[in-house]
Amino acid sequence: MQMKSKSLAQQRVDQIRYFQAELALIEKEQVLSLDEQQRLAMTRYHENLIEQMASLFDVDTSKSEKQLSLGMKIASFLGALGLAASVFFLFYQFWGRFATSSQVIILILAPLVGLSATLYAAQKEKTGYISKVIGMVSLACFILNLFMFGQIFNITPSSNAFLVWAAFAFILAYAADARLLLAAGIICLTAFLSAKAGTWSGCYWIHFGERPEIFSRLRSCCFL
Repeated sequence: MQMKSKSLAQQRVDQIRYFQAELALIEKEQVLSLDEQQRLAMTRYHENLIEQMASLFDVDTSKSEKQLSLGMKIASFLGALGLAASVFFLFYQFWGRFATSSQVIILILAPLVGLSATLYAAQKEKTGYISKVIGMVSLACFILNLFMFGQIFNITPSSNAFLVWAAFAFILAYAADARLLLAAGIICLTAFLSAKAGTWSGCYWIHFGERPEIFSRLRSCCFL
């Protein structure tokens, strides 16, 4: 059975482990008993399937591996936040020393390089930790870049920036298979829709967070 993503492969491995645990309980209570040949065939099938998915997607095949994977996810998340903060403060510390043309080139290349690095890491790395870290840093660079473009060229702030950020976050999320980036995209998209709803209600879009009823209206529309 061919899996298309790591999450589906992990779900299948978990199903196998749950089935093995339930079968052991059923046999212990003498509800059902398999003969030695059936047990051996089923064990070989499951172990071969788990081995194939582990080699393709690096799934967690035991409880200890799941705990280690959770720790790695937390570490990669904190590392991504640290790198994103470093990029942010690096921009602000040295930004004024660059010419305008150099600033524009840096702002254009930074997200493109980040997106390319994310795609490359997602293809080469099974675990996905590095690609997720690079993806989060790329999203931080992209958000910062649009903000800096507005300052350089004195562009009027617009709620459309949330839509652009959401699109870029969705691209990174599906490229790196990262739920955190997907959540960031959903948040940006929600902010864009809320700002638009606030504009239609007669308030300036920046103050949409001061009108919580906008979010309830959006939620009501989604469930209609």
